[in-house]
Amino acid sequence: METLEKSEHIIETFDGIKLKGYYFPAKEDSKITIICSPSHRSTCFNDFSAILSFFNNKNYNVLFTVSRAHIGSEGNYITLGKKESKDLIRWAEFINNKTPGQSIFIYGANLGAVNAMILTGLDYIPSNIKGVISDSGYSRAYDFLLYQIRHEYNLSPYPTVPIANWFAKKIAKVNFKESSPIDCLQKSTLPVLFIHGNKDQFVPTYMGDACYRACSSPKKLLIIDDAPHIQSYFINPEKYEEAFDDFVNEYAVNQNKD
Repeated sequence: METLEKSEHIIETFDGIKLKGYYFPAKEDSKITIICSPSHRSTCFNDFSAILSFFNNKNYNVLFTVSRAHIGSEGNYITLGKKESKDLIRWAEFINNKTPGQSIFIYGANLGAVNAMILTGLDYIPSNIKGVISDSGYSRAYDFLLYQIRHEYNLSPYPTVPIANWFAKKIAKVNFKESSPIDCLQKSTLPVLFIHGNKDQFVPTYMGDACYRACSSPKKLLIIDDAPHIQSYFINPEKYEEAFDDFVNEYAVNQNKD
């Protein structure tokens, strides 16, 4: 990855904060761009470095985004996709201005996948966004928190989760029960590739399956055997790459030639 050419960019969001991103151009002229959205408290360099060489070999342009309220970007709070989904729209507009005529695919892991799925239900989606790849995203924030409290901490979710939701609404203006991926997917018009490991104990596989079943647009589901949370690519990179490439080739306009 260190040998790949990259440039640093700053955009301004709809609510006036500045976000950072890193753009990796394809080896040759390309009409396909992958915009990556990382997991919570992580970076694209942590989450997507392993697959970056595959993108480079396929001659995709790649944009690593830095989420709001993460080091490098402004913002005080994450909003569980409420604002981050619109941030991804701004990044798509940035790509369209930088290199017009791109087929853009939004690729997210964990909370980045949530951002991408919520994007599918927005009222405004630029026409150059052709599809979404969601790896290990949950179905509803409230249900995810209930699961985490029970299974990760072995505690009763009541009154912990309702109190946490009260504070989130008061401080960050975020309601865990609203703007959930599964609700947005029910009105999606974008093709979506869902990826999940069947040994995911952090975001259980049934949540990924629920997102897939709720999605109203063209969709595909890839379940990777023996893969824990966000580890599907490492467990079976060949199957992951094949599904990713097939999806992009099916929905991109003016696809790259191998």
